[in-house]
Amino acid sequence: MKSFGAASLVACLICTLAYAQQPIVGKYSGKVDNPRGRGGGGNVDLVITSVDDGVVKGTSKSYQGKCADEYPLEGQLEDKKLTLKATKVGRLADCIIRYDLTVEGNTLVGTQSDGLPIKFSK
Repeated sequence: MKSFGAASLVACLICTLAYAQQPIVGKYSGKVDNPRGRGGGGNVDLVITSVDDGVVKGTSKSYQGKCADEYPLEGQLEDKKLTLKATKVGRLADCIIRYDLTVEGNTLVGTQSDGLPIKFSK
């Protein structure tokens, strides 16, 4: 009976750890404010499709400017720090998409590749 209880406890802990990484999975909407006024601003959708052992996958879709397109993303989640980078470049080969974010509940806050602040909300 003790081994059944121990096995149940271990299984419960594994499920808890797996679930702990999943809350960020979902669709987020964001807006880049560009105080410099030279492109790079606008609306962005971020979809996080999976988190597996700290490896995060998803997509980012930008709607404005020369980098308007959908980009597949991969990155890392360590504690509350989320780093995502596009696995392809834009049509003009000069659109490099990267996000350095902090998880704050249903919000992701940080910067994008050009250093501009961005905030995503679920």
